[in-house]
Amino acid sequence: MKFRVILIFISILLSSSVVACVAPTQGKEYDDLVEVNWNKQERSFYILFPNEADGQKFDNVTLGLLKDDEPFASTSAPLQTYPKNGKLLTYVRSFGDLDIGLNVSVWWQGENDVCPIIGKAKLVKK
Repeated sequence: MKFRVILIFISILLSSSVVACVAPTQGKEYDDLVEVNWNKQERSFYILFPNEADGQKFDNVTLGLLKDDEPFASTSAPLQTYPKNGKLLTYVRSFGDLDIGLNVSVWWQGENDVCPIIGKAKLVKK
């Protein structure tokens, strides 16, 4: 009986739901991997980033619409990516002079990775 209880306890400790991450890995070092360029003639933002971060492969990139008084994006949408010079490229066409900010999140998360790595950037017209 004791052996069965110990075995169940060890199984619970090692289960993926117990060791799953609470929050994604993020921070300045990952934000710095995301390059953003404004092309005034095309009225587009070009976003470049590596397809891998800390051994995890790129999973998706989302665009968020962020109002100045909100800490998180109220709306988001996935973006299409294209390979370019060993990196991945996506772009966003500007749609007028909005009174809200644009931000982008790049997610790296491999098939068997528990926690995603997130890099963020603000899109600012220059």
